Amino acid sequence: MSLAIHLVDALKASLKRRGRTYAQLAAALNVSEATVKRDLSKGTLRLDRFARICEAAGVTLDELSEHVDARGEFTEQLSYSDEQRIVSDAKLWLVSLCVLNQWTFQEIQTRYAFTEPELIGYLLELDGIGILELHSENRIRLRLARSFRWLPDGPFIRTFREQLAKEFFDGTFDDDSATFRLVTGALSTASIQILMMRLRQIAEEIAALHIKDQRLPRERKTNITCVLAVRDWEPLVFQALQRR
Repeated sequence: MSLAIHLVDALKASLKRRGRTYAQLAAALNVSEATVKRDLSKGTLRLDRFARICEAAGVTLDELSEHVDARGEFTEQLSYSDEQRIVSDAKLWLVSLCVLNQWTFQEIQTRYAFTEPELIGYLLELDGIGILELHSENRIRLRLARSFRWLPDGPFIRTFREQLAKEFFDGTFDDDSATFRLVTGALSTASIQILMMRLRQIAEEIAALHIKDQRLPRERKTNITCVLAVRDWEPLVFQALQRR
């Protein structure tokens, strides 16, 4: 399906959410309601006409772009080799995480010591991998689907566990943007499945909140990392005390 059709579909969904009718749009555009319906029923709408409809509806193209990641060309998962390529270069890894957190080119360059050509080079590399599209004036468009996830036992997760997990858990969890809870229990198979479902829901909610807040200025946001992990486990020190 073409991008034009996806944008029209996103506009229709936005109109529905806002309670705007075709009759209201027609009045704002000084055309008939039938004309508006015909325009929005096809994906060959001229750009100038589409822009006028968006303006009349009070919707921007950027807003519509947020709702088109149901397209097949959005990346849901990277290959093993692409993940390895990212985590093997600390700078490329950093830039990829900044992009995932919706940082702009200027925000990345302001905080981190990249020259402009160097940062462009890393962004082009991520463009080739499929994480983003780099546009004119160094505008970054994320190309990851909302369902994107790192490979379960891939290079990204393994590198976090082997190199960063200790640093993460050695930190403090005592301010308003942090929490640490360690809970153990003996659960039935059915209860474990319920727990797994709720943890997936938490992960999905974090992703949804991330999207909701992406337009807020950087100074009003805090970068967070949430680790959700459950498994059947008994520490080796306890296993050594088992009756033989």
